Amino acid sequence: MKKTTLVSIFSFIFLMLSSLFAYLFKNTNFGSEWISLLLGLFIMGVSGVIAFVNKKSFVSNIVCFLLNSIALGLYIRTWYNFRNFNNSLLIITLVSLSCLVYLWVFFVALYIPSLSKHYGIFLIVYVIVSFILYFVLIIVSKTTYLSTFGFYMIIQISFIISLDRKSFSINGLFRNVLISSYSIVIVAIIIAVIMLSGDGSGLDLSFGGASDMKSPKGQKVRKQIH
Repeated sequence: MKKTTLVSIFSFIFLMLSSLFAYLFKNTNFGSEWISLLLGLFIMGVSGVIAFVNKKSFVSNIVCFLLNSIALGLYIRTWYNFRNFNNSLLIITLVSLSCLVYLWVFFVALYIPSLSKHYGIFLIVYVIVSFILYFVLIIVSKTTYLSTFGFYMIIQISFIISLDRKSFSINGLFRNVLISSYSIVIVAIIIAVIMLSGDGSGLDLSFGGASDMKSPKGQKVRKQIH
C-alpha cells in the first residue's frame, strides 16, 4: 500500500477520534477552559514520555496516537467552550472529511512531474497558499467551524511533512505520523494565546444558532460583530 494512502488513513482516524472526543467532552464540566486545556497538555506530555521511552514498540505508538487524539479533542472542546460553539458531531465529522480532501489535493498534485520533482518548494507554496485562502475564507464567510478546519489543517500539514521522513515499513511510517501528531501543541498554544487575550471572535463569526449568543461570552461576541 502506498505511503500516501496509509498517511491518509492514519490522519483521518486521528482527526475522527479527536472529533469524537471533542464531542463526548461536550457535557463534561471542567469548571474552566484552562482546566481542559491543561488536561490536554498533560495527556500529551504523558504520551511524549511513553513515545520517547518505547520508541520501537508499535503498541506504545498506538497508545500515544490515541492519547494525542484525546488531547486534541480536549483542545477543540476548550475552544468550543471558550467561544460558546455547539457544533454537532456531524459538523465536526464533515470538517475532518474536508481536511482529508485537503490532504488528497496535495497528494494528487504530486502526480504532476514538475511538482513532484520540486517537492520541497511545492510543499512551501502549498502551505502558504493554504493559509492565505484560509484567512480569506475567515473574512468572507460566517460559520462556526472554520477555526476547527484551521486547527485540523495544521495537523494535516504536519502529516504531509511526515512523508518526507525515511521509513521502510508500516511501523516506521506510523511512527513518523505519531511524531507529526505532536504538532497539536501548536493548536494548544494558539488557543492559549487567544484565551489570554480574551478574544477569539476573529477566527469564526457566530451565526445561525451554532453558538449561545445569550450567554455573557455570546453577548460579548455579538457586540464585537455589530
